[in-house]
Amino acid sequence: MDEIEGDARFVRGDVRDEATHAAMVRALNCEEADVILSDMAPRTATDVETSHFRSIELARAALTAADAVLRSGGAMVVKLFAGTEEAQFREEMRDRFVKVRAYKPKASKKRSVEHYLIGDGFVPLELRSKDEVHGGDDDGDTYGSCNVSVGLAQVVLARDGINR
Repeated sequence: MDEIEGDARFVRGDVRDEATHAAMVRALNCEEADVILSDMAPRTATDVETSHFRSIELARAALTAADAVLRSGGAMVVKLFAGTEEAQFREEMRDRFVKVRAYKPKASKKRSVEHYLIGDGFVPLELRSKDEVHGGDDDGDTYGSCNVSVGLAQVVLARDGINR
């Protein structure tokens, strides 16, 4: 991958691998990320709905990463395949970001179900209303001196000076 100007860190790994979680925290040196870019795509199935559910699972893993390491006011871009669970996932993003919008690149084929959701103005868990938070209690995992609980597969973490 070509180098990017500014202070960008790349972490690539398996969403189910604890070593990936630790690598993300190490890459950030226990600081918060300004941006999370998730271009994860599942292994596609012949059944479009199965591919959709797999993409939602990966998107939720990226959202969990945002909860763990994204700074207040930060942004996130996450790839999705359109389908029945998209509205629920969009609500989960709205619980965490001030603004959420969909984006489909012009280069995408019109029949493609692939598109992105962009969240801007991240609101950390401790600042959200309890009524808006999905899920249950999270004890987190410890990596070095940082407490995090994350899941990611191919997530780009960016800090300091990256244009969004």
